[in-house]
Amino acid sequence: MFSPKPTLTDMPSDVMDVILDKLGFVAILTLRKVCRDLRNYIDDAKPEFDDISKILIDVCAESISLEIGSHHEKTKSTVISYSRHLTGSLVGEKFLEKENFQKIFFEDFKIIFSSLNKFLEEFEIARDKDQGRGVQRSEDTLDGFLKELQIYFSNKKPLNLRKLTLKMRSASQILHVLPYISPKILKEIEIFDPSIGNPLHYGSKPIEMNEIVKTEQWKMARSLKIGQFLVTVPVKNLLHFGKAVAFQSSPHFESFSIHYDDFKDWKSLKDVFGAPQLNQNIQRIGWFFKLSNPENVLTMFYFTTQNTANFCLYNSRLVPSETIVKE
Repeated sequence: MFSPKPTLTDMPSDVMDVILDKLGFVAILTLRKVCRDLRNYIDDAKPEFDDISKILIDVCAESISLEIGSHHEKTKSTVISYSRHLTGSLVGEKFLEKENFQKIFFEDFKIIFSSLNKFLEEFEIARDKDQGRGVQRSEDTLDGFLKELQIYFSNKKPLNLRKLTLKMRSASQILHVLPYISPKILKEIEIFDPSIGNPLHYGSKPIEMNEIVKTEQWKMARSLKIGQFLVTVPVKNLLHFGKAVAFQSSPHFESFSIHYDDFKDWKSLKDVFGAPQLNQNIQRIGWFFKLSNPENVLTMFYFTTQNTANFCLYNSRLVPSETIVKE
């Protein structure tokens, strides 16, 4: 009598668990796509991935790229592409008939995130850099992607990661992600416009920061970079940092720079802070402010020819004796 040959799914669970322990995350994600039984077994087993240090996601209208980095320096990052096909989807070189590439991506993404057992060093979500006719389609795809991501994040514990990079163009997009990161773990925030070149040339609107700056993640992060963006926070609403209100409460503060497109009324700074204590041919003017720690003062340097204002700690012993240090 003919009996069918045993398959992988016929193996005892302890043997299957040993096999999964020997496989990397890419092999496990591939194995999930072989058949329904293997997919269900892997989803129930919840294998742990302890070698993942960073996850980078690039979204465009027709595809999603997932890059996964390792804690081990000698191990190269792995890139998996999910793309639309006429009659289905491509995952890498594997064709999946009648499947949606975004749906497949999210299934893999959920497996990866639910299996992480260490902090991520870096997590990045970016919209592709295309400046052609596909920009709006990519924006629409990103919006849908972020809404799906928000639904997933809202049912999970805050994500433990140290650096968050968001390459997107609106506050609403940023707020789909930022509030779901653990503020106690997050150290660095980077926000960039994915457009190439000066955003003014591409019609980018200034980003509204009002809700973003209210988040605990923003308040507790130690490092911030914002690039290729115009922000709607008026300069006068940033100048209160010159009074060291925010900086005094942060033991991690070292420096903070503001780069702006234009500030025609820079002479009004004198109305806010009084006469500058440092004036080098009008190219750099500065003020000094007391801190709770008498060993340092807070300086504000305004560079009239470089469109830059810089705040930094300064050793009190190096301040000239005739200098007025403001309260």
